[in-house]
Amino acid sequence: MYTCKQYAIWLLSKREYATKDLKKKLLKKYTEEDTATTIEFLLEHNFLNDDRYSTIRTRARAASKSDKALSFDLHQKGVAAETIKAAVETLPLEENRLRELLS
Repeated sequence: MYTCKQYAIWLLSKREYATKDLKKKLLKKYTEEDTATTIEFLLEHNFLNDDRYSTIRTRARAASKSDKALSFDLHQKGVAAETIKAAVETLPLEENRLRELLS
């Protein structure tokens, strides 16, 4: 059986997670204390980063989602408002994305 930290690192090796999502997943198998310690370690060592997660998620979904939909999606994942705003601002204008999609 994996320790909480080992399991979290294994999960993060497969894909990025928002802090809230990873915490929720870890709490299904581990105690609150183990989960909190693991999340703190992951954040401290930059294994878990909501800025990076937000940027990757918005870029992956930008072609098919509006800025508002992207923002709502990240909000649902527990990402901070300023992080969401920064991630959405890195994208080309929504108008330009629509033009590319239609051409």
